[in-house]
Amino acid sequence: MLPFFSSAIVPAGMMGPGIRQFAQYQPFTPITEALRGFVNGTPATGDVIAAAACCAGIALVGYLWASSTFKKRA
Repeated sequence: MLPFFSSAIVPAGMMGPGIRQFAQYQPFTPITEALRGFVNGTPATGDVIAAAACCAGIALVGYLWASSTFKKRA
């Protein structure tokens, strides 16, 4: 149910007040908004930086988790 309350389909600014607040603070909203900006030709710098930081954070956590799991099993 949560993907329907994100900004993936409709920009958060066009949603009702309750759902808008929820959609604005989803972890993937900056990624969606950055991609939407690139497609429209007007990417917002803040969204691009937030999306890059989110992706880097997810990659770092995944790397650390995989490294610790591999060290335990090896």
